[in-house]
Amino acid sequence: MAEPVMRPRIGLNIVLFVLTCFTTLVSGAFLFASPTFTPLGNSGVVAALLTGAPFAFTLLSILGVHEFGHYFTARYYKAAVSLPYFIPAPPIVLFGTLGAIIRLRSPARDRNSLFDIAAAGPLAGLVVAIPALYIVLFGTLGAIIRLRSPARDRNSLFDIAAAGPLAGLVVAIPALYMGLQWSVLAKIPSGDVMQFGDPLLLKLLVHLKFGAIPAGMDVFLHPVAVAGWAGFFVTALNLFPLGQLDGGRIAYALFGRHHRMVGFVTFGGLILLGIVTQSLNWFVWAALLFFLVGFHHTPPLDDVTPLTTGRRVLGWACLILLVLLIPPVPIAFSSSVR
Repeated sequence: MAEPVMRPRIGLNIVLFVLTCFTTLVSGAFLFASPTFTPLGNSGVVAALLTGAPFAFTLLSILGVHEFGHYFTARYYKAAVSLPYFIPAPPIVLFGTLGAIIRLRSPARDRNSLFDIAAAGPLAGLVVAIPALYIVLFGTLGAIIRLRSPARDRNSLFDIAAAGPLAGLVVAIPALYMGLQWSVLAKIPSGDVMQFGDPLLLKLLVHLKFGAIPAGMDVFLHPVAVAGWAGFFVTALNLFPLGQLDGGRIAYALFGRHHRMVGFVTFGGLILLGIVTQSLNWFVWAALLFFLVGFHHTPPLDDVTPLTTGRRVLGWACLILLVLLIPPVPIAFSSSVR
C-alpha cells in the first residue's frame, strides 16, 4: 500500500521571513541614523524604516543565497530538504537576525555530494558580500543546515556542506564591494563607538580604497557594507570545522572519522583566541558550539568512496577562507578604534 505524499508546510517559513524582514529593517534604520550618514530627524515611521531597506535587502540576500545554495544542491542529489527558516532577533543587538536554517530530511548519497551541498551556500553568499562592502567604500548569525539522516557518501556530504558558504559568498563579496563605495573616512567622535573587527580580506579592500588610515580617523561603514561584513562573519562562523556546521561537514568529508580531533582542536583554538584577544565573543561562541552543536557528525551511508581530488582541493580552500574572513575581535565598543 502506497504511503500518502506529505505536502510541505510553508506557513512557518513565511511568518519567520516576514518577521525577519521587519527586524532587519529596524536594525538597518538604526545603523543609518547617524551624523555620518543621514539622521532620521522627524521623519515618519515608514520613512524611517525604509532607510534600513538597503541593509535589510543586502543581508537577507546573503543569507537567502547561502541557504538556497544548500537547498538546490540537496535537491540536485534528490535529498528531501526544507525551505529556509529565517530566524528573527532583536534589531539593536544582532542585526535583526540570527541567520537561517534548512533541514535535510534524507541522507546525502556520499561524501562528495554532502560536501557540495555544504560548501555551495557559504561561497555563493560571499560573492554578494564583497561587492557590497567594496562599492560603498570606493564610492562600506548564522546559517546552519541539519541533516536528519546520513549522507549518501563523502562526495555528496561535501557538496551539501560547501554549497552554502560558496553560494553565500557570491552575494556577500559584491555586497561588501558596493558598500565600501558609500563608506566614508572620518574623524573618530568622542565617546564610545561600535567597532567592527577587520578580517584580512576586509583589511585588503579598505586599503585599496582609502590607503593608510591617518591617526584619529577611521572608515565608517555604510549600512550596506555592514551587511557585507555580517555576510563575511556568518560565512566564517559556519566554516569552523566542528560538528554540524558547514565546516564540520567539510572536515568529515576531508578527514573522515578523524573529524572529531579536528573539532577538538578548533574548540581549543576558539578558547585560545578569546584569551589572546580578551574578547568575550569567542567564549560565547565556543559555549554555543559546545552545548548546541557538539563534536559528533553522522557518517554517510557510503563512508568508503574517497573524496574526489577537486573537492579535496576546494575543501582545503574553504578552510583557508575561514582565516581570511574571521575578525580577531568581531564587535567591540571603544573610544579609539585604531
